[in-house]
Amino acid sequence: MEKVIKILLIEDNAGDVRLILEMLKEIDIPMESLLVLSNLKEAFEIDVPGTDISLVLLDLTLPDSDGVETVSEVRKKFPNSVIVILTGMSDEHIALSALREGAQDYLIKGESTSKELDKVIRFSTERQSIITRLNKSNAELIATKQELRELASHLQKIREEERTTISREIHDELGQLLTGLKMDVSWIRKKIDPQEEEIVNKFKDVNQMIDDTVKSVRKIAYELRPGILDDLGLNAALEWQSMEFQKRSGIRCSFYSEIDDAILNKEIVTNIFRIYQETLTNVIRHSEATRVTTGLFSDGNSYILNIHDNGKGFDQADVNTKHTLGLVGMRERSTMISGSLKIESIPMKGTTVVLKVPVVK
Repeated sequence: MEKVIKILLIEDNAGDVRLILEMLKEIDIPMESLLVLSNLKEAFEIDVPGTDISLVLLDLTLPDSDGVETVSEVRKKFPNSVIVILTGMSDEHIALSALREGAQDYLIKGESTSKELDKVIRFSTERQSIITRLNKSNAELIATKQELRELASHLQKIREEERTTISREIHDELGQLLTGLKMDVSWIRKKIDPQEEEIVNKFKDVNQMIDDTVKSVRKIAYELRPGILDDLGLNAALEWQSMEFQKRSGIRCSFYSEIDDAILNKEIVTNIFRIYQETLTNVIRHSEATRVTTGLFSDGNSYILNIHDNGKGFDQADVNTKHTLGLVGMRERSTMISGSLKIESIPMKGTTVVLKVPVVK
């Protein structure tokens, strides 16, 4: 059975090695778990997993040592091990520097007792155990956050696909049925040839109701997923959305584009469009603006969507603490396409939203 090394002593002075071994015996450290090496080169070349080393006792005055800088190299080799510095130099500055480089503690050879060594080892081991658990928890938290982000992205894609399907079914199926219904009503009217004004008016009301329903169906279908987005591309969809926004809100809205949207994939197109929609919704709800100006262009490295309104603006510190769902959704969408979203606002001077999406080369 292969021996598992738990303690690594890196010391080149034979006398110091004997002294340290005696101290370790006094605190009941089993010698079979100890490996003694005389230089760093041997330590870096040993074929022992870093996770098998619980404690590294390191002399800073080794022939191939760079002083305290050596600590960081040892930390890279043994990332989860406790590192205790053993040296004959009584220098507080060196001790602090070693701790900054990744050591857990510092003892002076010849002045420290076995009890002090035991205390340092126990304390350092416990502290390193806590750090290891914290690092593991942080890693698990990061992994969970990434999984949730991937799940949100997947659900968002499914939602868009369902919106597209429902939008087309509403537009095509209900649209055809309503058109057929209007034709049937017109046919019935001709066959009956009503003379009474009340009946004539009722036919007009029915036709108007059908026309209003057609408009509502189209509106619902376009709000679910504008067909223009898939048929004519992002530029046309953003221009159409700008005109619809202006008609609905009375706020002047201009849009220009300097990019060829044909090179953008569907996911980027969808998320840019949705972020634009949410931004315009926020303008209506909060800005009291009279004008919105939007540009879509590229600086060579990123596609940039720049949206500016001349509204009352807001205090960014207040908004950042509220974590409003609209802004959270916009940031998540930007992350889904490896982009970044920046919102700048000054009270009474308007708001600017800048979305940057990396150019895929």
